[in-house]
Amino acid sequence: MEENLQSEETPLDQEIAQELVALTPENWRSICLEITDTSDANVQRHSHQIISLEGYRGVVRPSDALYDATYKLWLLFKKYGRGWRKATYRVNVEKDGSIRYTVDFGY
Repeated sequence: MEENLQSEETPLDQEIAQELVALTPENWRSICLEITDTSDANVQRHSHQIISLEGYRGVVRPSDALYDATYKLWLLFKKYGRGWRKATYRVNVEKDGSIRYTVDFGY
């Protein structure tokens, strides 16, 4: 199978969605991760904000695994000449425990 951005991105998206669910409290069924590229000429940086879309309060800190996965995602997009400035993941945990997600990118 020929590699392309979408085929390489899907496993990373799934990894990020699963890690978000693992990081958040069980009662959080709808989660948002916003990643913003805050790099400057000398340092590569991405800020990560995790919130409940249901209005639950709480601080959820990104894990090393989440940082690693989102950095791999950024590198992948750079490889294909599609560097993004913002990535937003919306993850929903269904009643049966399955995970659904969407990803939007800002360029």
